[in-house]
Amino acid sequence: MTNTDKNSALTASTLGPQNSSAIKLSDLDATVLCLGIIWHPSRDRIGEVARLVFDKAGNAELSRLVPIFGHPNEDTSHPLLDKHISRTPITIFRHGPRSFRFSYSKPSVRVTVNGRSIAETFTAEMDELGADIVINIADTVVLSLFYASTSLFNQNQDTDLGFLGISRSLTDIRGSIQQIANTEIPVLIRGETGTGKELIARAIHDASTSGSQELVTFNMATLSSELAPAELFGVKKGAFTGADHDKIGLFEQADEGTLFLDEIGDTPPSVQPMLLRALELGEIRPVGGTKTRKVHTRIIAATDRDLDAHDGKPAFNQPLLQRLQGLTIDIPPLRERRIDIGLLLQLMLKDFPQVYAAISAGMVEELAMYNWPGNVRELHNIARSLSLGQPVRLQAASVEPTHNKTIKDPAPPPTRQTRTGSYKHITEVDEASLLTALNETDWVIMDAARKLGISRTSLYELMAKSSVVRRVEDISTDELRTVIASVPGGVSAWAKHLRVGKSALQRKVRQISSSYAPPQTSD
Repeated sequence: MTNTDKNSALTASTLGPQNSSAIKLSDLDATVLCLGIIWHPSRDRIGEVARLVFDKAGNAELSRLVPIFGHPNEDTSHPLLDKHISRTPITIFRHGPRSFRFSYSKPSVRVTVNGRSIAETFTAEMDELGADIVINIADTVVLSLFYASTSLFNQNQDTDLGFLGISRSLTDIRGSIQQIANTEIPVLIRGETGTGKELIARAIHDASTSGSQELVTFNMATLSSELAPAELFGVKKGAFTGADHDKIGLFEQADEGTLFLDEIGDTPPSVQPMLLRALELGEIRPVGGTKTRKVHTRIIAATDRDLDAHDGKPAFNQPLLQRLQGLTIDIPPLRERRIDIGLLLQLMLKDFPQVYAAISAGMVEELAMYNWPGNVRELHNIARSLSLGQPVRLQAASVEPTHNKTIKDPAPPPTRQTRTGSYKHITEVDEASLLTALNETDWVIMDAARKLGISRTSLYELMAKSSVVRRVEDISTDELRTVIASVPGGVSAWAKHLRVGKSALQRKVRQISSSYAPPQTSD
């Protein structure tokens, strides 16, 4: 089958009826609720997973002896086994798809869920941290309760494509790369700074038929309007003063291979139509040249900007955007894949065994609770500081429930202190105050909880009891699409209109984005 045939077959089999112009990574793949090991005294067990099995009453158990953990697609499996973990089980009751109640009757063994100690029972929401619930048992083992993609248990784990992760998002990205690597479909990679966009681009290139060739990379933020044609398409000798020899451009350098255009959102507006023409016709003409020539260059672009938004910068060329996003891959921030932190830290410290051996479960718990504004790049910087024996200070207001933590190695981190004493009791907040706080903070849960002086867990409890606040699960796709089309202002305005948490609504919007492109907004 030729590449053209592959492209046609992939498009025909993947596109939904409402989006015939682009393939997008779907958030709707089948999932299974799992416990994953972020940290364990036996380091080779980091990254193991156990599927949670609930009885008819909706309960599952976690102890030294259950459930059984193993690396995906490996035959060997074991319970946690560590002697510090009690045989008395922690009971996990499933309230709803993302809400769980933890019960434990062994106060002599310390257990924390999302940084808060379990006295008897405790309810935690996945939305509190993003996509995981973090569990620390006996300051020995750190686990994540998370939804894994079912394809995790079908993928060949020897083919990691150069990036680590067992989170649902990374598993789905890996599957998409394997699916489209040998086609000529252009790819747009979106993600916050530090998430590893170039790493994903390199994985696509390496897995393709042109993987043996060099990946040609260029940062479009460094491109000036005046020099763009020469940089992209080349120059013929004598074209202008100083052009004393022929020079090939980026497209020709990457002919029969891959050209990675980083920071595509910063491409000068006057350059964007040039790129569009090269992509549409597959041909270029050097500056000073009289003839065009065909090139077979696969384009991968990356951005940390919303190219649909009016963010004060000139609007991005929409026809060019449609051309670039043959497949759109959204890389999640590290705070939405906390299950992967242990695997990443293990890799980053592989050459520093003395540092690695001194890291405690308490330290890993702090890292797993952190919000990671700098994403994987920031984790790498922290690993480097630890390898140099330097203390690491996490940014203020980025760790819950403890803030301004200083992590030192090799000594264990300071004893955690909860802020429960400084919180109001839930009965002190009436529904009017609840709605006022949510509206004034654009329905951002952390900000609203801080404004009310209560914990996020208490805020979720108030929202669940409210007769006005809605659950995102109860909002139909049709209703959401209607609001997106009729309410200006982006996700913040939509959340306020629907009376639902902003982060939960963002996930819902992403879920339907594979078959629906929302209108431009000023959010």
